[in-house]
Amino acid sequence: MDGRRIGIVALAALVVIDLVLIALALRPAPVPDPVVMPVEVGTEQPAGDGSPAPSATGSEAESFAPPAPERLVAVRSDGTALAVQTGACDAANSSGLEIDASGNARSVVVPGAVMGRLTTAAGGNLELVAAASDCSGQQSFTEADQPDEWAPQGPPNGIAYMFAGGTGITLSAATVPYPCEVKSFAPGGEAPAVLCADGSVLTAEGGTWTTQGTLSSGLAISGVAGAGGLVGLATADDCPGLTVHTSGDNGATWNRISCLNGVASGPGPVGIGAQGTTVVVVDGNGNPYRSTDSGGIFS
Repeated sequence: MDGRRIGIVALAALVVIDLVLIALALRPAPVPDPVVMPVEVGTEQPAGDGSPAPSATGSEAESFAPPAPERLVAVRSDGTALAVQTGACDAANSSGLEIDASGNARSVVVPGAVMGRLTTAAGGNLELVAAASDCSGQQSFTEADQPDEWAPQGPPNGIAYMFAGGTGITLSAATVPYPCEVKSFAPGGEAPAVLCADGSVLTAEGGTWTTQGTLSSGLAISGVAGAGGLVGLATADDCPGLTVHTSGDNGATWNRISCLNGVASGPGPVGIGAQGTTVVVVDGNGNPYRSTDSGGIFS
C-alpha cells in the first residue's frame, strides 16, 4: 500500500513538472526597452517619428504673379504734374501725359520703354526710374532745366522701384519677392508701400513687410511728402466713379475725401498723386482731374 501511494505521488510530481515546463516554453520572450537615438537640432528626422521640425523661416513663402502695368502720377511744387503709364517687362508701351496748372494735358515722351518709379524729388522736380523693354539697363533720371528733358543719374542704387511684369520689388538694398498680389506700388512716401488686390496696405522697412490697414476696393495709392502720407483711389457702392482717400499713418487708417462722380475706373489703370494741397487724378481713359483743396473739389 505504501509503495502504491509513493508511485501515485511520483506520477503527480512528474505531471506538475511537465506542466511547469510547458508553461515556461509558451511564455513570450521579454521585449527589450526601445533604444532612443538623440536627434541633432536642425537635422531632418525620418518620416513617422513625429512632427517635422520647423524650417528656419517657419513656412515656405507664397509666390505671387507679377503686377500689371500701373499709372503713376507725380505733382511738382508748382502744381503741374506728370502721369506715366508704366508698361511692362517684354511689353514696353510706356507713355507720358503732362498736366499743366490749369488741368490741360498733352502727351510727352518719357525716357525708357518701361517705368519703375515716378516721384517728386526734394527740390520739387520729378525723378523716375526707367529701363529697356526687357527691363534691363535700369537708370534713374531727374528733370533737366529744359521742358520734357531728363538727365540720367546712373543706376538706381539705394532707392525703391518696381517694374510691372518683373521679378520683385527693389528696396534700398535688394530685390524682394512680391508680398501679395500687388495692385499698386508707392515708393515715394515715408516708407515704400504696396496696395494688395484684397485692399491690404503694406509698408516695407529693412526688407520686412508690415500690414498697416485696408483701403477697401482700392485701385491705386501714391506717397506724399510728410510723415506717413499716402493718397489713394478706390470704388464704392455709393459713388458711381472713383473715391479719393488720404492717410496720415502709412495706410493704417483712411479718410474718404470726395467722390469723382462719373469718372471711369477702367479700362486702363487709374492713378493719383499729390503735393501740398494739389491732388491730380487720371482715370481709366487717361483723362486728368485736378484739385487745389486737398482733394475736395476736382475740375
